[in-house]
Amino acid sequence: AAFDVLYASAIGRYDQAINLRFIHRMAKIEVILKAGEGITEEELEGATVTIFGDPLTHSTAGLVSPGDQSDGEIKPYYDAATKKYEALVPPQDMTGKPLIRISIGSNDFTYTPETEAAGKFGFFGGKRYAYTITVKASGIEVTAAKGGTWNAGGSENVGVTITYDGTETEPKIGDYYYSDGTWRDGGLRKLYADGTMEWAETKPQPENGKNVIAIVFHAGHHENDASDYSATGIGQQKCHGYAVALQDATNGYCQWGVYGTELGCCPTDGSGKKQNNYSAPDIDWSGYAWTQKIITAAGGKDKLNATEDSGYPATYYAVVDYAHKVPSPANSTGWFLPSIGQMWNVYQNRASLFEGKTVVSGLKSDWYWSSSEFCNSPARSALFVDVGSGRVDYNVKNYMSSYLRPVLAF
Repeated sequence: AAFDVLYASAIGRYDQAINLRFIHRMAKIEVILKAGEGITEEELEGATVTIFGDPLTHSTAGLVSPGDQSDGEIKPYYDAATKKYEALVPPQDMTGKPLIRISIGSNDFTYTPETEAAGKFGFFGGKRYAYTITVKASGIEVTAAKGGTWNAGGSENVGVTITYDGTETEPKIGDYYYSDGTWRDGGLRKLYADGTMEWAETKPQPENGKNVIAIVFHAGHHENDASDYSATGIGQQKCHGYAVALQDATNGYCQWGVYGTELGCCPTDGSGKKQNNYSAPDIDWSGYAWTQKIITAAGGKDKLNATEDSGYPATYYAVVDYAHKVPSPANSTGWFLPSIGQMWNVYQNRASLFEGKTVVSGLKSDWYWSSSEFCNSPARSALFVDVGSGRVDYNVKNYMSSYLRPVLAF
C-alpha cells in the first residue's frame, strides 16, 4: 500500500489538552536478501522483489480490513542504507498462498508461508514481519521473525519451513550418499526453523546400480567446524555437508589412545581458553581437524594400529580399517572419527537418519567414541555419546569402553 492508517482514541473535557497515542493499523513486511550458493552479490543487487496480497483496504471504526483483490501485487520500497525491502499491507491471511517473489535474471523464486505465525497478518495490524531470504541458484531458504511493534526489538522466531520435493540438487539431511561421491533424495520433505523435520510417508529407496556408503546427517558447512578442507578431495576450505557410515567400524569396544597426553582436540575461544564441549557438544564440530591431530600424534597414518595406545585404536578403525572395507569417494575427506558435536547430532537424529532405510544399521544402545578431548581434563579423557541414556560423558583414553561410527565430509 502507498499509505498508512493510524488510529488513536481518548476521553477528555473540551477545556483540557488531550494527548493522542497513535498506533498503526497496517502490518509492515520487511525482506532482506542474502546471496547463497551460485548467486553473486551483483546479481542480488539486481533482484526484483514483489509482495503478493490485497493492496486495497476498508476502514471502519479505526479498524482496517482487506479489500477484494487477494492476488494483487505490491511493489515494496527499497532502503539502500539498510538493504531492506519494506511494504505496508492491510491485515490479511496469506497462509498457504504465494507471498514473496524474488526475480533474478530469468529465474523467479516464490515463498509461500505454511504457518499462520509466518503468514497471517493480525486483524489489528501494527505488527512487523521480517523475512530473511537466502537466494541460491537452486532455490531459496527463508527465516522469519515477528515483532510486537514496528521496531527491530522483541522479535521472536516463528516456525517457517524449508520445503523439499525430492528433486533438489543440493544435499539435505537424510539423503543417500553414494560411493561415486553423489547423493540423492532420502525422503526429507519439510525442515522447520526449530529443527523439526517431516518425511515422506514412504522413504525413497536407493537408486538401482548405485552403492550407498553413508547417510547425510548435516547439509552445508557447520558454523562450529574449524576444519580446513582445502587439502582434501573437497578442494576448498568449507565442505558441502557431512555423512555418517552405514555401520559401526568395530564389532566390540576399543581404546581411544594415549592416556596423559593432550592433543588439542577441543575448541577454544579467541584467547585460547577451552570451551565446554561436554555441556554444549554442538560447539564442537571439528572432527576432521581433531582426527588429523590424532594422526600426527601417532606419527602418521601408517603408525595407527588397533593394539597399542600409541596407535590410537579408535582413529585406526575409522581412518584405516573401515576405509579398507568401505572406500570413500575421491571428492570427500575420507572417513574420520567424528567430533562430539557430530556424533551427538547423529545420535539425536538417529530415527530420522536410519529408520525405514534397509541399507543402514542403527546405533547400538551403547557408548560411541568421539575425536574430542574432554575440556576439563584433555590429557586424560575423551568424550563419548551414551546412546542408552542419551547423554554426553567422558572416559579415560586408554580404557576399552566404546564403539565408533565413522563419518566423512564432502
